[in-house]
Amino acid sequence: MPVIENTIVAERLKEIFKQLKNDVPGVNGIAIVSSDGRILAHDWHAKDLEPDKLGAIGSTLLGFGRKTIEILSTGHFLQVLLQSTDGTVGVYSAGPKMVLMVSMGKDSNLGILNHQSRRRAQEIADLFG
Repeated sequence: MPVIENTIVAERLKEIFKQLKNDVPGVNGIAIVSSDGRILAHDWHAKDLEPDKLGAIGSTLLGFGRKTIEILSTGHFLQVLLQSTDGTVGVYSAGPKMVLMVSMGKDSNLGILNHQSRRRAQEIADLFG
């Protein structure tokens, strides 16, 4: 779970993770990753996945998303969605230097995932201010 040393922040992240899992049926992985690839907190139990690789993926998708939006649009990065035959991974901006990564099964509701993940990502951004 959280690798944050501040007890209050770590407890709040546990609450945010719990809320997200309760609000989005089918969630099977959650992580907060910094822009430099550090895992700040996670509850991700994919088989054979090393946390360092998860951090690298999150950081890469944040950079890719930002650069793509910069080149194609005038807005700001909000999210990247990756869909496979087995599910979806959403990567949501959680402030200027972090992303919230959420994985869910293929039969889960993408609309609920997006709505709840954006809300939780904003809470995380506010928490780290």
